[in-house]
Amino acid sequence: MRYLNIVILGLVLCMACATEARAGDKPSGKPTLVGRITYIEGQLLRYVFAEKDWVATVKDAPFGLDDALYSNEAGKAEFKLPNGTWARVGADTQIQLIALREDATEIDVAAGISRFYNKSQNAVVKVTTPFGYALSQPGTAFDLYVGDGSAEIICLDGTVDFILEGGQGKYTVTAGGPSIISDGKQAVKGDGNVDADWDEWNLKREELWTQRVQVRGESVEFLPPELQDDSYEFEENGRWERVNYEGESRPLWRPNVAPDWRPFTVGRWTVYHEDNCWIPEEPYGYVTHHYGNWIFVNGGWYWAPPVRARIGYIGGCACWYPGRVAWIHSGVDIGWVPLAPAEVYYSHRYWGPASVFVGAVDLAALSINLAGLAFVSHAVIVPQRAFYSVNSYYGVRIASFNRAVIVRDFRAAPVVSNAVIANYSTMRSRYIYSTNLARIAFKPHYGVVGRIDRNRAFASRQAGRLSAAAIRGEAARIGRGRLMTGPQAARLQAPRLTGRMVPAGQVHAPGSELRFRQREIKTRGRPSAAGSLQREGLRGRPGAGGAGVPGTRVRSGGSAGGAGGQPALRGTRRIPPPTAERRRQIREQQLRQGRQTGTREMSRQGRSTGAVEQQRRQRLQNREQPQRSQERLRQQNLRRPSQSGAVRQGRDRQAVQGSGDRSLRNRQQGVRSGQQMVPYQGRTNRQGQAGRVGRIEGERPRQGQGGRRQESPRQREAPRGGDQREMRQQHGPHGD
Repeated sequence: MRYLNIVILGLVLCMACATEARAGDKPSGKPTLVGRITYIEGQLLRYVFAEKDWVATVKDAPFGLDDALYSNEAGKAEFKLPNGTWARVGADTQIQLIALREDATEIDVAAGISRFYNKSQNAVVKVTTPFGYALSQPGTAFDLYVGDGSAEIICLDGTVDFILEGGQGKYTVTAGGPSIISDGKQAVKGDGNVDADWDEWNLKREELWTQRVQVRGESVEFLPPELQDDSYEFEENGRWERVNYEGESRPLWRPNVAPDWRPFTVGRWTVYHEDNCWIPEEPYGYVTHHYGNWIFVNGGWYWAPPVRARIGYIGGCACWYPGRVAWIHSGVDIGWVPLAPAEVYYSHRYWGPASVFVGAVDLAALSINLAGLAFVSHAVIVPQRAFYSVNSYYGVRIASFNRAVIVRDFRAAPVVSNAVIANYSTMRSRYIYSTNLARIAFKPHYGVVGRIDRNRAFASRQAGRLSAAAIRGEAARIGRGRLMTGPQAARLQAPRLTGRMVPAGQVHAPGSELRFRQREIKTRGRPSAAGSLQREGLRGRPGAGGAGVPGTRVRSGGSAGGAGGQPALRGTRRIPPPTAERRRQIREQQLRQGRQTGTREMSRQGRSTGAVEQQRRQRLQNREQPQRSQERLRQQNLRRPSQSGAVRQGRDRQAVQGSGDRSLRNRQQGVRSGQQMVPYQGRTNRQGQAGRVGRIEGERPRQGQGGRRQESPRQREAPRGGDQREMRQQHGPHGD
């Protein structure tokens, strides 16, 4: 009997513990990590699995779980994940998050252009493609271009591994070196250049984040490391105060708002993985409505940061929630009450501490004490017709309800369902992120959905098993691959991308009936500007993520991108982050150096040209000097009649022979030097006839055997011992 009593008592305690766990005092399980869309240019679409359709998402919307996104032809977007992974995508890019853990990120890029940064302390980033996957360690950055038949990976900093599909080989890509192009079976070297326009846009985004993280203030001290990159939002939109709450002085943040302002008012609700998620319209709305807790104290609203304030279970970690509110409703109105830190948040999945999964609770038997909610008198109430039809509730909220009326006329609900809003499950407007984007003219063709569904099934199978150790172990077992060379390598082309956006009415049309446009992903290649700045010594800086990674702050006990206080990159230096002005000065200095280099080069070319001209003039002088000397010699011969004719004839013959030889050599030198030879017109002889040096009538100067000049027929017929004056009078000094 005593034993039976003990068993019954044990069962009662177990039931009590189970009931307490469902109540959400301190439930077990790991919080769900969710990233943030920090920027959108053009249009970015999100695939809704429940509707099998696409909706246009917005800035400050979540990016987590197995979300699949697609950018249009003019689209660009930036994502920031809480484990230190940053990503950007360009036009016609399909990206999907497979898994997100504290030490690992797995993302799939089915097509398009993307850039990834791993600025974590110890996490790995795995990016899959149809042709293999890239593996990035802390402190690295790389570009990934995925086309129809191949993919190219370009390392921007550190080293990144690329593993072929099926683990057929592993290739290491190094910053500043060649890239890797692969079709999933083979791999070849690429030029290592990035697309110039894409790189320039990324550089502007990095400069913006560099400016943001330079904002100094108390926010950096009071925010957990996961949120410190967003401290500029707090510095620009409010102030920190020490407030007594629950018997302790705590650092709380107060926004610069109107007196009648309330949280969860300036923005709208959108269904995200079955739960209503807050989409803010305020610049500080994302962090303050998804992390920490809002509390009403001293006649105003304050935001309690997670970890540092440590209020209730919610304050113990930097956990993300869709929107911590309790739902209330009446016949035609719906409202929500901001929850206090210790109050339970009901949801369709476990998000973190004080979160209760409604699937494990009997909703019919669940009773929520509306009067027990700490901030019920500050509820936001709107007409049901406006719940999904406006972008901000500030102008449509009903302010005539006081606490007594709310407790008397409204009922509490754990989640929004058909019991709260009639036909709720069939309302397509609940997935819209903005009423301005309710209608979409172009959507991705249904052919892209196949890979999205496969990725979702894979993510479900490996849920909870992904870890950095498992990913590194798998990569370590794969052997090194050999790059393809020779004629076969030429057949593996750089990626070409086919855009899959079609008119909304043709989403399900056969692909053979549609005309898709194919284009080069890398239209204008150049070395990465980010890599050039890193080589200038601007990497590893606080606030820039090291390695060109934006937003990393070097924390105590370690450096950006490293673990255990060890730098993640070679040559990392702790120097102040360069401002936009400093970057401009660097560029101007590079331009000046380029102009000076060009001027010096032109000067060298000028000096070289002057030397060539001087040599040409010297050759002309050398050519003319023997001719002038010979002319003087002939004049001297004419003034010496006492000399015998034979002597004079011999001298004249030698002069003619020497002059002819020199004239031939000069003409040959002129031909070799590429200059035009100008015949020397000799002075007129005594008879007024123009003589020519080095020529005898009927013959060009040429060399005979033995190096002696051959005589013309006229010379052979001339008398050889007599007076030659008559012949000179007839033909000139040297004939004709």
